[in-house]
Amino acid sequence: MIKEWELGNEIVVSYRKAHGTSRINKITSFLFYKMLMPNVPPGGFDFVLLCRKALDAINKLKERNRFYQYDILSIGFRVKFIPYEKLTRKIGKSQYNLVKRFGNFMVAFISVSYFPLRLMTILGLSFAFAGFLYSISILNAYFIHGTPFDGWAPIMILLLIIGGLIMLMLGVLGEYIWRIYDEIKQRPVYIVDKEL
Repeated sequence: MIKEWELGNEIVVSYRKAHGTSRINKITSFLFYKMLMPNVPPGGFDFVLLCRKALDAINKLKERNRFYQYDILSIGFRVKFIPYEKLTRKIGKSQYNLVKRFGNFMVAFISVSYFPLRLMTILGLSFAFAGFLYSISILNAYFIHGTPFDGWAPIMILLLIIGGLIMLMLGVLGEYIWRIYDEIKQRPVYIVDKEL
């Protein structure tokens, strides 16, 4: 790692080429990293050498809930990946169980991805549009075929329209919340490499 750093790589990452872990751990690790950081080797990484500039840039980030692997790769320095083989544990058992792994996933997913909030917007638009179409179908049934009982059509139409509008408003609020969250993090737009 030091040799790669001496060659001019500012971040040197040592990643697991082979796992000595269970199949479920391999699958969940693969999915976790592919969802959050598609350019990361499968299984992520644990060991990193950082030059002083890269370390200073990471230390300037002000968030409390951090996903350090994302932070390391997102600051824009030259990165070199070095593989190693992780051997099977011979003594003891890992305390890092599925519950802890899921907790780590949630912290990373919420701090890195705006997908849940964007999904709310998409679902809101979809439900509002589907509710509007189904309301037209109910109106058609009311005037042509009849409805199961008196008052059913207006109740259903109101439920569909109000439910769709609520979902749509939650999606719009989610978009604002993401932008507020992004501003609060105060990540730098760029990092100065050299001052001339």
